[in-house]
Amino acid sequence: MARPKSDATDIAFNTIKERINKYDLVPGDAVSDLNLSTELNMSRTPIREAILMLVQCNLIERQKHKYVVKYITSNDIKDLLDIRIAIECLAAKLIIGNGGLTVEQKKELKELENKYTQSIESKNYNENFNYDSQFHRAIVKFSGNERLSGIMINISIQSERLRWMSILTPSRLDSVVNEHPQIRKFLEEGNEKQVTETITNHLNLARENYNKIT
Repeated sequence: MARPKSDATDIAFNTIKERINKYDLVPGDAVSDLNLSTELNMSRTPIREAILMLVQCNLIERQKHKYVVKYITSNDIKDLLDIRIAIECLAAKLIIGNGGLTVEQKKELKELENKYTQSIESKNYNENFNYDSQFHRAIVKFSGNERLSGIMINISIQSERLRWMSILTPSRLDSVVNEHPQIRKFLEEGNEKQVTETITNHLNLARENYNKIT
């Protein structure tokens, strides 16, 4: 059985992940457990555990005797968005097949929409990306399929680095304000055809934007 993560491992994991997402650590940069150990005032063991977790999330890779931040390729973007379309469309179908969203789930999605809009208006990108991720992960969670949710968590971690790229195209962030409500609307109505088409279009527009930036 896997050993439970410590709080120190979580701190190291989130610290490294945030630096990668914000491009404080850029592709090709070495991730040193020794330097981080000194900086974070913790032993090297939890930092090494965090690095291995980030390897599993495809943010870091081993090169010879060191770990470095992975490059993002056009194929990486294609693969991530293809997987997200498959996962989120399947989740929507499962929700509808299981009787639709509950009152509480409808309320949660609506609140996340509102918070996303507020973060756009205040140009708070940290919150913006957080609420965008929460919205999509909530849809998968509401499917009731725990394995699907587990896959989505890993994919979301990989997608965070792409979201930070979208700061370069703020008009794309504004467009999402109108796209999330459409997804929620068709999901509430139980319209499987429309919701899967809307999710696919939404994520394909994101794909086009990322490819344009790269």
